[in-house]
Amino acid sequence: MDSLQKGIAEIDALLGGKTYPIGPEAENKVIRPRGIIESLAHHDGPMGVYKDYYRGGEQSTYTFYNTFPNGLTADMYAMIASDIILNANDTREQFETKLHAYQTALALKESSPLTPLTPDEHFGLALTLLYDLLNDEEYFGNIKSVMKMISDGRIDSLLATYEWSDFDVQDQIDVIRYHVDQYIGSPDITNYVVLVKTYDDGLDSYVLGKDSEFSINYLTVSQVYLATEAIEQACKAMSMMADALTSLYNELDQMFILDLDPEYLDFSNVQGPMDMINILEQSNPDFMTVTPYGIGKFHEIGDWLEDTFENFGIFFDNLNDLFVAMEPYQDDFDMNAENMQFMSAMSADMAWSLYEDFATPDSTVMIDGERVNISAWFDNPPTSFLTMMKNFFMGTDSTLGGMFPDRFKVGIAKRDQILPTEFKLYPIYPNPFNPMTNIEFDLPQESVVKLSIVDLQGRTVEQLVNNRMAAGRITYRILCKTSS
Repeated sequence: MDSLQKGIAEIDALLGGKTYPIGPEAENKVIRPRGIIESLAHHDGPMGVYKDYYRGGEQSTYTFYNTFPNGLTADMYAMIASDIILNANDTREQFETKLHAYQTALALKESSPLTPLTPDEHFGLALTLLYDLLNDEEYFGNIKSVMKMISDGRIDSLLATYEWSDFDVQDQIDVIRYHVDQYIGSPDITNYVVLVKTYDDGLDSYVLGKDSEFSINYLTVSQVYLATEAIEQACKAMSMMADALTSLYNELDQMFILDLDPEYLDFSNVQGPMDMINILEQSNPDFMTVTPYGIGKFHEIGDWLEDTFENFGIFFDNLNDLFVAMEPYQDDFDMNAENMQFMSAMSADMAWSLYEDFATPDSTVMIDGERVNISAWFDNPPTSFLTMMKNFFMGTDSTLGGMFPDRFKVGIAKRDQILPTEFKLYPIYPNPFNPMTNIEFDLPQESVVKLSIVDLQGRTVEQLVNNRMAAGRITYRILCKTSS
């Protein structure tokens, strides 16, 4: 009975405005729970009181309708202080201008020994640098051009057009990783807070006034950890790819025979790739032959790339999870979360397919409707790249050392290769209900293959293949959407 009476008395005291100490004793801060009830009188309720904190300049002395009579504790202030203000009505150009102004201000602050960056600022700088890296049109345009040159067999143009520096992003990755590490390793309590203005109030696009309308978007500690894990995973993957390409570039003279007799190097009458190949062949028939060391190095780089694509797969999976978490706020950011989820899921599927290509010998991925064995050179390097290019341009072998296994190749199978004697379609594995399914069949001779998916009524749902394929056992991997 005494306990009940004490409880009732405590409730009366609480409703009467009693305060309770919070935070470190040295800060002398208290909470007055009745203030939460009183905040209901605000025309926008407690959320309006909360937004007034930002409209009023984010003062640590703000009382939240006398809920914290002596102001906020240091930890509370750190948890809710905004890190950047954006505008939902910005164009991409305006958004990037704001982002780069934020980036420049942080870089300037970092350059002074008197003004070290906070953990939030390190994280913000990492995000802006990562945005720039992932939106570098020149860098990714170069990669696209390289893939096109390889697909067209223009290795000579590739070597003449690009240098290693065109693809070396290791310095940028190291800087991003440094800032991420500064955030992850900090013991400070914090959240990354983004305010997004939603309407024009006549003020500056990134300034809040007493009548400003905006949304409050928190990347909580757990969400930030997910984001930083994703950034770290992306940095790790890009770093591993850079390491692999650096190793390849730095050791070309050990991996290939590159000696040439200068007496034969007269390119004045070169009119096409075969002219170039013939000159190189006369100068040294063994030019671009892979050395025993080179074979081992190709295998080693293949292992690195396998790990790289695994990390990219994890990165895009985490990125997709982040877009799922952001979906409730998509209107505030003027974004299509569902579309971003779809794109990140597709990127994850491609990354995992590339990982599977390197992890499983003779696996392929579908690119523009064609089977491509990206790992072919790393599983079984061509004996001579010069001979490979000669055969390509002469039209006797357009597979480019097995990278494009379904392209035309003159000749018969090697004697030690066992070809099937009849067509056979094997059961789908692991099962037709998995998002990733393998279709395997034996093709006794080179022929045109049409592979389609049909529904229970026999109607074609999707045509997967309709082209000529070489004889052998063929495994076709398909990635199904969950809605299919």
